[in-house]
Amino acid sequence: GALPKIRRSSLNDDLRRRDFTINAMAIRLDGSHFGEFVDIAGGMSDLERRLVRVLHSKSFLDDPTRMFRAVRYAGRYDFQLDAGTLELFNDEAKSVLAGLSGERLRHEFDLIFDEAKAILIFEKLNELGLLSVVHPKLLDADSERLTKIVDKPADSFGEFTVPDILSLKQTIGWILYLMDLNEKAIREIAKRLAFPVLLTKAARATSILQKELPAYKNWKPSQWTFHLDTVPALAVYAVWLAVGEQPLRKYLENWKNVKSFTTGNDLKKLGLTPGPKYKEILSRLRAAWLDREVRTEKEEIKLRDRLIAS
Repeated sequence: GALPKIRRSSLNDDLRRRDFTINAMAIRLDGSHFGEFVDIAGGMSDLERRLVRVLHSKSFLDDPTRMFRAVRYAGRYDFQLDAGTLELFNDEAKSVLAGLSGERLRHEFDLIFDEAKAILIFEKLNELGLLSVVHPKLLDADSERLTKIVDKPADSFGEFTVPDILSLKQTIGWILYLMDLNEKAIREIAKRLAFPVLLTKAARATSILQKELPAYKNWKPSQWTFHLDTVPALAVYAVWLAVGEQPLRKYLENWKNVKSFTTGNDLKKLGLTPGPKYKEILSRLRAAWLDREVRTEKEEIKLRDRLIAS
């Protein structure tokens, strides 16, 4: 299961270290040898038969993440796993897989979220018993939600902060995949797979927000806004993708950007002593705009003056 130590070697030795026969082929690019085809393991035959096959019986012990890649390639190209290769998805290989670092394991999942057939890949991983090896709570995750993953949100939603080591698609993939789990399960999986902090927070917030939505049904826009201001935007976006609750979309597209004309400096100029009253007045003015109690700057000033007087 250890990562290999790299050294100069022959072409044949290099090809024999490949993951599968279908990527253990080479073509010469030099001089008079240009175009000569090297296929030491029958890769072309497997390619024509649409098979994913490892090169030797210890392949998954050398690198157990190959089990994930075998399933991923088979899913991507609609290939089959060779019968002999399937037999190697055994307890010995899974025990080596269980000992890998969280970062190596998470990277394989990250790549699956980029696949067009991610749902089928997860179903096969579950069938082969790989998900439970990584963490038993993954058996309760919902891969069906991955139909909602998009490469880029609509421009009207604005920009989202994502972890430096993950793409937006991978980040949203993780959040949607785990959102039906409870906070405890998400924390455990995040710890096992070395999640970036931002991803952990967003995944937990998504789980909570989804479960609490029915209680918000009759809320005014200001109530939605002040609550969602405390939730990571990634979580709001993920829940909207999953359930399509319209106030979530309105928040992302409009409500979160609504502000009053009055600022703290204006209140100071009006003689109000700095303190908690500033936040109270500015929040009340923002709520008035959100709930359509005021529609012009003049109406805001009237309300502001009444609030100061009181």
